[in-house]
Amino acid sequence: MAHRPRTRHASEHTQTGGRREWVGGRFAAPVHITGEGTPYRPTLVAWIELPDGLVVGNGSSKPTEERGVLGSALAEAMQRPLVGPARRPSSIRVADSELAAEVKTVVGDMIPVTIAPTPELDELATAMFDSFTKGTGVGTGGDRAAEEPSYFENGRVSPEAVADLFAAAPLLRHAAPWELASDQHVLRLDIPELGVEGACVSIIGALGQNLGLLIFPSLARYEAFLNAASRPRRKSSRLDVGTSWLSLTLVPRAELPAPMRREIARHGWSVADEKSYPEVEHRERDGLLRPLVDRDVRVASACATSVSAFFVRNHEAIASDDVEPICQSFTDDQGRTVRLTLPYEAFPLFDIGADPRPAGVDAGTSPLGRNDPCRCGSGKKYKLCHLEEDRSKKS
Repeated sequence: MAHRPRTRHASEHTQTGGRREWVGGRFAAPVHITGEGTPYRPTLVAWIELPDGLVVGNGSSKPTEERGVLGSALAEAMQRPLVGPARRPSSIRVADSELAAEVKTVVGDMIPVTIAPTPELDELATAMFDSFTKGTGVGTGGDRAAEEPSYFENGRVSPEAVADLFAAAPLLRHAAPWELASDQHVLRLDIPELGVEGACVSIIGALGQNLGLLIFPSLARYEAFLNAASRPRRKSSRLDVGTSWLSLTLVPRAELPAPMRREIARHGWSVADEKSYPEVEHRERDGLLRPLVDRDVRVASACATSVSAFFVRNHEAIASDDVEPICQSFTDDQGRTVRLTLPYEAFPLFDIGADPRPAGVDAGTSPLGRNDPCRCGSGKKYKLCHLEEDRSKKS
C-alpha cells in the first residue's frame, strides 16, 4: 500500500539531504468485525516515510490488544518495508508519550523520537474512511453493507428486545417530551440492571423533526458533543465529536429499509402512526455506525418508556419557569429499575433508596413548609403534591 498524504509544514518535521523521518500512529478502522461476539473496530497502525509520503509499514489488532503493535510494525518496516530496500529512519515522530515509549522499546536511543502532531496520519485515516464510505454508497453507515438491514441485527438483538422497542415507541410519541423540553432539560439516566450509570439524556425534536432521544455516556461527553458541534471543521479533517452516542428516533415508514418494513408486517408490531416507527442507532465519535447489540436496544427502550412516564407525571413542574430538582424511579415490565434526574447536576441532592427524595429530608418527622420541595422527590412544592394527603391521614 503506497499513499502520498499532503504534508503540512514539512520544514518543521523533516530533515533534508537524504535524511528520512518516519511518522507513526494508530487509528480505528472504518469497519466493524461482527462475526466474533461483540462487534468491534480493529485498530490500524501505519508508518509513513517523509518527505516522500510513502507508507512503509502497517499492522492491525483488536482494540484490547493494540499495545505493542506499533512497535512491532516499526521493527518489521525497518527489516522489510512495504516500499524499497531495508532501512532505518533518521528520526521518528509520534503523537503522544505512550506511543513514544512503545517505539523506544524497539529503537532505544539509536534513533531520536519526537512527540508532536501527526497530521500525515490523520490525512491517511481520512482518506481510508472516505474511500470506504464512498465505495459502499451509504455514507457513514457503510459497515452495515455486508448485512441486510434488520431489527434483529443478524441475531445480535433478540425478538423480546425488539418487541419492547415497539411497545416503548407509542408511549414516547404520545408523551411527546420534545413539545415541552428545551436545551436546559438534560436528564441523568441510571439503569443498574443494564450497567448504565450517570448517562445523559437529551431530547430532540423541538422543531418537529427527528423526534426522539439521544443517550450519551455522561454529562461530560454530552458537553464535548456540543462543543464539537459548535466548532468549525476543516473539510479535510476527520470528524470527531468527542463521544459515541445511542439514539432512538421516530421516523416515517418510508425511511425504513424494505427488509425492516417486512419484519414489521410479519411480526405485527404496532406503532402510533405512519411517521413514528422506532429506529435505534449507535454512533462512534467519528460518526460511523456501530452494529447494534441486544443491550443497546434494551437501554433505548427502557429510557424511552421511563422518559415518557417522567414527562407525563411532571408536566406542570417541568413547564414552570423555575424547575425544581426531580428524581424519580420507574420499574418496567421486565422488572428493571430506571432512575431519571432533572436537572442532571441535581443527582447528589437526593438520597437514592426505594423512594428518592432530597438529601436531609425525613419523610416521617421533618416538618415541611407549604413551599418546600415535597418529601416524595417529585420536584413539586409540598402544597401542590402531598400536603392534602398528609392532612387527610392526620384527620
